[in-house]
Amino acid sequence: MTEEGVQELGETGFTSRQPEQNGINLRDIDDKIESLVEEGLAEKEGDSYIFDAGEGT
Repeated sequence: MTEEGVQELGETGFTSRQPEQNGINLRDIDDKIESLVEEGLAEKEGDSYIFDAGEGT
């Protein structure tokens, strides 16, 4: 900072603006799939599971 209170260019660094990411780990799904079926958020068909991973769930 200078005597006038103005910071020199690059003195404080910067942070890139990045959109917030809403991700999910596949291990989390694997750990929670049985409870998702019990709650009605997923279905089990044979050896497979079906669920909607969209915005509403």
